[in-house]
Amino acid sequence: NRGSISPQKNRGSISPQKAISLKHEWDNSLAAADATASQVSKSRSKSPSKIASINRYSTPSTAPSNISIKEGSKNTTHHDAEIGLAKSQYPVGEEKKENITLLNFFNFVFFTAKVICTFDLGFETIHPLYPTCVSILEENQTLVSPIILTYLLWYPIFAFDGLFCIAQFVSPFREISNHTVKLWYIFSCILQVGCMVLFSHGIMQLSFALAFSLMCVLLKIRKNMYNWKKKPSFFEYWLCYFPFSFHGGFLISIVAVHVNIIFVQLGLQESILFDMSLFTVVILMFVNLYVTVVLKRPDIVIATVTCYVSVGIYLALSNPSEVLTASYNYNEITKVSNITATSICLTIMIIVLRIFQIMINAYCFKSS
Repeated sequence: NRGSISPQKNRGSISPQKAISLKHEWDNSLAAADATASQVSKSRSKSPSKIASINRYSTPSTAPSNISIKEGSKNTTHHDAEIGLAKSQYPVGEEKKENITLLNFFNFVFFTAKVICTFDLGFETIHPLYPTCVSILEENQTLVSPIILTYLLWYPIFAFDGLFCIAQFVSPFREISNHTVKLWYIFSCILQVGCMVLFSHGIMQLSFALAFSLMCVLLKIRKNMYNWKKKPSFFEYWLCYFPFSFHGGFLISIVAVHVNIIFVQLGLQESILFDMSLFTVVILMFVNLYVTVVLKRPDIVIATVTCYVSVGIYLALSNPSEVLTASYNYNEITKVSNITATSICLTIMIIVLRIFQIMINAYCFKSS
């Protein structure tokens, strides 16, 4: 007998009519909870969970709100089930493990094709007469062209890309890849190969368009990952987050150099090319300021990579080639070199201060 209350005076001071109305109200609330729970279970039909059985008590006053229910979520209480909050069988913070899909295999296949094409077209081709990106860079040097050794950064970039493609077969990295990367990684591989092919043949305008699109795709993947999980674990960061920040930062510098090469091929005046070189160095410095100071989630990796490219530019200007000395006078080369050195010093100072601030917040103000 649920909610039955005796009308005898020694059993309580509630009148019989009041007791009957309380019983009806309790029955109606339980019926509404059952209806809400059934609707929630239907909406979660793609990931079904057990709906907890509700132990009903005789009166509303005797139903505790903190009794855990045996079935359903580990965090589900009697009060949660009573108000119709049927929770998933997975605890809060734990995601359902997903199976390996064809997308994971395609990511690895396209990564392999990208590596082969990049190194074949970039440094040394199978056919000796086929043009390479290195030869194009040597023929079209600008005041912001780094030394050729700077482009060896492709080796660690592709090494971390390979780690990501291997890690995506394992949980929880697989969930990060399936929910944040999706088809974007395959698209980035296609853009990379197309950019290398066009650049090696000297088609700079289309190559620049693909390089800029590739940069946007890589930064988009990075943003998706931080929207998915703001604070990744140690292995999640180095195997999933870091590779795209690393690659994206290098693409920012590549795009900046690419623009200057296009202006050189257009045959613009020396003064315009000089001003464009100064503008490029300043823009790279402001990019470093933005990603380390202004950005909501600061990215020291991007600033470090662009600073690395700036060092390559400074080394190239410190020992200018015959192409540069024939096109520009000593004062112009010195001015760009000095501004580049200033940009490097400011970037390093900002990176060090930012790292120091992060360490203080992590170890001294953990609650914040």
